[in-house]
Amino acid sequence: MFTVSRLSSEKTYLTGPLVGFYGWWVVGAAATALFTVMSTNLYAVGTYFVALERHFGWSRTALSGAFSLARLEGAVLGPIEGILTDRFGPRRMLIIGFSIMGAGFILLSLIQSIVGFYVAFILITTGAGLGGYLPMMTIVNNWFSRRRATAMSVTMMGISAGGLVTPVIAWSITYYGWRPTVAIIGILVWIMAIPVSSVLRDRPEDYGLQPDGILSDGEGTPVQTGDSRNIITTETDFTVGQALRTPVFWIISFAHASNALLPSTLSVHLIPMLTDSGLSLEMAALVITGFAFIQLPFRLVGGYAGDRLPKPIVLFTFSSMMSIGLLVVTLNQNMPSLFLFAFLYGAGIGARSPVFTAIRGEYFGRRAYATILGTSQLATSVFSIGAPVLVGFMFDTLGSYVVPFSGMSLLSLVGVSLILVAKKPELERAH
Repeated sequence: MFTVSRLSSEKTYLTGPLVGFYGWWVVGAAATALFTVMSTNLYAVGTYFVALERHFGWSRTALSGAFSLARLEGAVLGPIEGILTDRFGPRRMLIIGFSIMGAGFILLSLIQSIVGFYVAFILITTGAGLGGYLPMMTIVNNWFSRRRATAMSVTMMGISAGGLVTPVIAWSITYYGWRPTVAIIGILVWIMAIPVSSVLRDRPEDYGLQPDGILSDGEGTPVQTGDSRNIITTETDFTVGQALRTPVFWIISFAHASNALLPSTLSVHLIPMLTDSGLSLEMAALVITGFAFIQLPFRLVGGYAGDRLPKPIVLFTFSSMMSIGLLVVTLNQNMPSLFLFAFLYGAGIGARSPVFTAIRGEYFGRRAYATILGTSQLATSVFSIGAPVLVGFMFDTLGSYVVPFSGMSLLSLVGVSLILVAKKPELERAH
């Protein structure tokens, strides 16, 4: 995977091409973990909701309530997840999280009431939170500094690839039933925890390495060489308290939260809206696959741009594309509109996601990254708690998604514009 050469009897140095750096193996494992989480959670939620609505006759307000309750749980646990990740390490958190998530899917296959659904869904989302996005982004942040946005964009390709599985899940639900489908998903989640956790390593320093493959002596001290790949970059590590006292922390959090309204709500209501317009469940799932497929190359575009251009500008540009895409599909669900939505929304969320994650690492460092990210996600979760239920209630009342989706799109566009004033903080100003 990587090679070392003995330069003296006491010190060992990392050598070889950057592609041999073990951090890229960590990226591959983290991407696989996110693929497992997102393919069975974020993208597939709409297929579960349609199946449960048809089977039990529950209202969309009631179904959306489970999602919002899970977001409330995420808001409460977000900072705790960060603290646990910083304390126990992302690898252990993945094992714990996947164990809980798999159990949640098994329970979901057995439910007979709305209460049982709520309990199962909370278990699923709790496990996904403990073993998914936050610990995986933390582990990548630990292994990369100069190429952080690129590494995170490659990792997040696992998120995008998860959307390619949605038609398979929809097909399985249609032809085999939702109970066998979610039970099999639970078993597969348990199985995936084994190979992924075997590859993950929490920090390069624990193995005598440094971020980005920079040469390191046996004591973990970076060594400057003439190789451009091994340029040593210095970062300032903020504590949680220091980060919270900077205005830019709250600016990033609010901008991200206002934009995160879109995926959190569409994961629940997009497929129901499309099936209402006359599409079959399988065809509606293909729309999810369409924008997920578009995300794949734009993950790399976002990472490339984020490492070379001012991150606030990159974030505003691609986040705005998401809002415009939502307006397009809200006003018309014909085939050209669906294609345009898939491109705008897929490109936007694909490119902006790694940059929103990387900007926190660039601005606040590595030492308390998981706790800082988890605390920042508290704001994101709070914004996302009421949105799906409110949209479901407005649909049940008005019989249409036009008003709630249009308003949410405009709110996101206004909120994300704040990112343009997010400047990198100086540590001495945080005291």
